[in-house]
Amino acid sequence: MKRFLMLLVVGCLGLTIAYPSWAAPLVEAGAKNKPPQVTAKEVAQATTVQAREQSVAAQEQALARKEQELTALQTELDTKLARFAKLQKEVASQLDELKGIHGKRFKNLIAVYSAMSPSKVAPLLNSMEDTTVAEVLQAMKTDLVAKIMPKLEPEKAVRVSKLIGLLQEKGTEAEGTGAQRQKAQKQ
Repeated sequence: MKRFLMLLVVGCLGLTIAYPSWAAPLVEAGAKNKPPQVTAKEVAQATTVQAREQSVAAQEQALARKEQELTALQTELDTKLARFAKLQKEVASQLDELKGIHGKRFKNLIAVYSAMSPSKVAPLLNSMEDTTVAEVLQAMKTDLVAKIMPKLEPEKAVRVSKLIGLLQEKGTEAEGTGAQRQKAQKQ
């Protein structure tokens, strides 16, 4: 029996030495149960990668919030621009209406002043601003203006005459461009 045991032990040792592939699965099975060996460098790299992933996720969330805010601001801006455009149109139409009313009133005023005698119109014009007087006199007929001007205060008459000259230059320029357009259209 001793001999049998010895043969068994030697046989097992021989098989282990002769057939290392037979022993390899046993070694690998034992290795699977052990935790993997990780170096400090690998731990630091893993920590760095995890921190970067968290940072990127936080930045993506912040970017998404900013996009939502920008979308909300864009919507608000579009609404305000639409409202502003509507108000601008309303103001423009009201301004046109007021200009029409002012034009009618101005024409009525010119008709009234033209019907009055120069000695009664002159004191009224003396109390008005120079630009208004110049506009009124420019709208009146030349022969009537010639009768009113001597009745104005001398300093006022000079200032108003200068303004009328400036207004006539602007009117002449506008008429000239209009005449040039008519001439071009005829050709």
